[in-house]
Amino acid sequence: TEKALEQIWQDVLRVNEPLSVTANFFHLGGHSLLAVQIISGIYRQWDLDLQIQQLFELQTISELAAFIEDAVVSRNALLMQTDNEELEEMEW
Repeated sequence: TEKALEQIWQDVLRVNEPLSVTANFFHLGGHSLLAVQIISGIYRQWDLDLQIQQLFELQTISELAAFIEDAVVSRNALLMQTDNEELEEMEW
């Protein structure tokens, strides 16, 4: 997750060198318009809707990666629960 986020940040911020997972998006020159591009990259990569406010709160690759991993795990668990409930409701 961190590597994929690093690539998104490098593309959006037009940075060629590796980024630290503790690098701050806004200290690297990020701003609200670039934040929208980061959010778009996250949506494409993980099919995850992130609010711009969350990027303002989760300003490092490490923080954002942890949030994404938690969100994806929660979403997958919810999907599995829904699928199991649907299977239980089916008449065989």
